[in-house]
This record gives sequence, structure tokens and C-alpha cells, in this order.
Amino acid sequence: MLVFRDADEVDISDAQRFIVDGKKGQLKDKQFFIYNDDAGKQYSDIILTVTYDSPSDTYFDDDFVLKLFKSNTQPTENDWYSVGKSNTLNIGDIEQNGGDDTTSFWVRILCPPNKEAQTIEGIHITGTYLESLYP
Repeated sequence: MLVFRDADEVDISDAQRFIVDGKKGQLKDKQFFIYNDDAGKQYSDIILTVTYDSPSDTYFDDDFVLKLFKSNTQPTENDWYSVGKSNTLNIGDIEQNGGDDTTSFWVRILCPPNKEAQTIEGIHITGTYLESLYP
């Protein structure tokens, strides 16, 4: 089975929450993991999508920025600069036998300056993928 967890090993099927302080503007980065816990299967064409519950969707219609980045280490500012606003991320393939069975990705939320401190809730991360038996 393909498993999606946060850095605390909590299943991310529930909505995610970010707390940001906009007085000076603030960045929040959060790491997530995807791993294959079934030696007999492989997963390909993994695409992650971020959706929002209302009222969180209104934050991202405003000046807030959400970015996604695939990396096993914390992305640098240059890494973040190289990607635009996006709610989808192509992860690629995760295997079990003979290949990588774990990968991680990062979510960055940028709160612009001169905003009130806010809790942004209702952020959902879901994945689509193809599952096949390991040859």
C-alpha cells in the first residue's frame, strides 16, 4: 500500500493545518513522506494534488502562496524560487524491490506582510497513481 504521512508519522488523509503570522510576512515549510509498505507492489505516475475547504480556498485567491517541492532534504531558497505557485506535484515512481521505496515532498505557505495571524485549515493532500504487482 502507498502510505502518506507527515514528519510525525501521522496519516495525512485528514486536513492539514498551518498557523501563520502575517505581521511581517511568514513562510511555513512542512515535510511529508510517501512510502511503499508492500514488497509485492510498485506505484508509478504518482501525482499529488492539494485542495482546500472553504474558507481556506479564499486565502489562496488572495495574496497567500502555496508551493510544492519534491526533495528528501529541506529545499533551499533557490529551490523554492525555481518553482511557481502550484497545487499539483509529479512524484514519479516508488518501488519496493531494487528501487526507492520512500520519498518526501515539502509544502510551503507564504503569508504576505501586513496580514493578521491566521490558522489556515482544510488543506487536503491527495494522490493519484497506478498500482502494479512487482515483476
